[in-house]
Amino acid sequence: MTTGQRVLVNGASGGVGTYAVQIAKALGAHVTGVSSARNVELVRSLGANVTIDYTSEDFTTGTARYDVIIRTRLRLVCRANV
Repeated sequence: MTTGQRVLVNGASGGVGTYAVQIAKALGAHVTGVSSARNVELVRSLGANVTIDYTSEDFTTGTARYDVIIRTRLRLVCRANV
């Protein structure tokens, strides 16, 4: 990761995800964190620039593009258009 890269952390409120958000932010990345609605504030407090509530929005169908995707949730299948 380098400064200015766009990073998506899926599972941003979990054990690995909370570290990933903080490390990416410390390295200067623009961080998007995916979590449930109840954890959105936690993910923001860790440094995420953008938060996505996976219960109401499917980030895989959006137009946003990412340089790095950190997938901590094994049951999600990432599509090529992410």
